[in-house]
Amino acid sequence: MVVVAAAGNTNAELQFFPASYDHVVSVANTTMEDVKAPGATYSYKVDLTAPGYGVYSTKNDNSYASESGSSFSSPQVAGAAALVKSAFPNLSAIQIMEQLRVSADDIYSIAGNTVYIGLLGKGRLNVFNAVSKSDLI
Repeated sequence: MVVVAAAGNTNAELQFFPASYDHVVSVANTTMEDVKAPGATYSYKVDLTAPGYGVYSTKNDNSYASESGSSFSSPQVAGAAALVKSAFPNLSAIQIMEQLRVSADDIYSIAGNTVYIGLLGKGRLNVFNAVSKSDLI
C-alpha cells in the first residue's frame, strides 16, 4: 500500500510525522509558481511537492475561501499514486512511490527555492510523467 502524508505547515526544517516515517511519501506544498509556500515545512524527509497555496475550498460554515497547506498538496499525490497503479498494475507500492519521485519536475533552479536544495524532495509532482514514462524505475 502507498501511504501519502502532508509534510506540515511550520515554515521550518524539521521532521513532521507521520510524513517523516520511512516508506511514507512526504509531500510539501508550493505556490502555483512552484516556489516553496510561505508556511511549508521542509526537510530531507520530504519526497516531493505539489501546489497547495491559495487553494479555493469549502469551509465548515458553508462558505468558500482560499486556504493553504500541505493537506491540499498530499491528496494530489495520493491520486497520482492511484493513476500510476492503474497505468502500471504490476508495480509494487515501493515502485509506485519511486515512480512518483523520479518523474517529478526539478524546482530547485527557481528563485526562492535555491536555499532549499534537497529539502523539497525530488521536485514538483508531474502526473503526466508518472503515468506515461515506463523506463524511469
